[in-house]
Amino acid sequence: MTAEELTSIDCALASEDPVTQEVVGLIYRYCEDKKLNACACKKIYERLTPDDFNHLKKMVNEKETVSHIWQQFDAILK
Repeated sequence: MTAEELTSIDCALASEDPVTQEVVGLIYRYCEDKKLNACACKKIYERLTPDDFNHLKKMVNEKETVSHIWQQFDAILK
C-alpha cells in the first residue's frame, strides 16, 4: 500500500485508544492473510460504520477469535 492509501488508517493507528489501534492492526493483518491489494484493504476501512467499529472493538475486548473477526471483515467486503 502507498502512504497515500493508508492516511486514514494511519490516523486511526495514532489514536490514543489501544483497542482502536488493535482493530486497525487487525485490518492490516486480515489484508496480509487474505493477500488483498491496497484498494480492497482500504475499502474495508472506508466501509466500517461507527457501529461496525464499536462492534469490532467489543469483539477485541471480549477476546473473540481471529477467525470470527475475519468473518466480520468478509461480510464488510461483500
